[in-house]
Amino acid sequence: MAALLKVEKLSLSLPAVGGLLRDVGFEVARGEVVGLVGESGSGKTLTGLGVLGLHPPGARVTGRIDFCGEDLLTATPDRLRALRGREVGMIFQEPRSSLDPVMTVGRQIANVLRAHEKMTSTQIRVRTAELLDKVGLADSGRLIRSYPHELSGGMCQRVMIAMALACRPKLLIADEPTTALDVTIQAQILELLRGLTADEDLAVLLISHDIGVISELCDRVVTMYSGEVVDIADRDELLRRPAHPYAQALLQASSRETTPTVVRSAHESPSDGNGCVYRTRCRYAIDACRTTHPDLIGDARSATRCLRAGDLELAGLVA
Repeated sequence: MAALLKVEKLSLSLPAVGGLLRDVGFEVARGEVVGLVGESGSGKTLTGLGVLGLHPPGARVTGRIDFCGEDLLTATPDRLRALRGREVGMIFQEPRSSLDPVMTVGRQIANVLRAHEKMTSTQIRVRTAELLDKVGLADSGRLIRSYPHELSGGMCQRVMIAMALACRPKLLIADEPTTALDVTIQAQILELLRGLTADEDLAVLLISHDIGVISELCDRVVTMYSGEVVDIADRDELLRRPAHPYAQALLQASSRETTPTVVRSAHESPSDGNGCVYRTRCRYAIDACRTTHPDLIGDARSATRCLRAGDLELAGLVA
């Protein structure tokens, strides 16, 4: 499949803390759901925000973010503003924090349409109601006049999804879309995203620390650790035969319903410039892992960053 989004050698650093992302690369095709998974501090959200040019102030960014043949890293601020919401939709974490508490739901969706579409007020009202219906919110006439504090967490998340889809984007970035929702509502949101992806032929980048969520929705999975991509694999292959020790550890932690120790952030990782960033937690580490930084072997659709990947697979340790 031709890539709609292709991230190549994306690196990001801040003067006070150093490198936060290093040579991040992956791709997403139209109609494909790609999961970006890893513990807190692994660089998932920073990568997702980076696609939209929402870097921290003062950040130094290098690499290429190719979206429909255009490098977004060299795009002007005006061009990025035109893309956000129209070509690329974003579902942020914590919908209650992302929605404006003093503005009605209807007005917030309408503002997206006014910013990017040439529509009359009547057309905007009709489209807003259609969007609320599409995301499974009944009684759209009442909800349009409601404020975020009058809605449940699940309803707020559905409103965020409606806003993200308002202009029929080509790419949807969903950052932890089920965080803080109970299990029943989480399942409903995942089912909604699955249906919308098929109906709208969206490309989706789903950011999550939850392997369960990733396994429910994604076609392929990009695993990050300490600001680096350490594994890229088809979902079924990842679940059946994880090629990287960290991917294996995430799966084992998920099956035990436990949370591993919080990952080192990129600037807290071994700073000698050598060695594998995961070596201090890896049960399979050898002396070479302390002195040689492994390359990501493979391509943008299937790859592993591990000196022992072949040995471990042959030995059956990561199968």
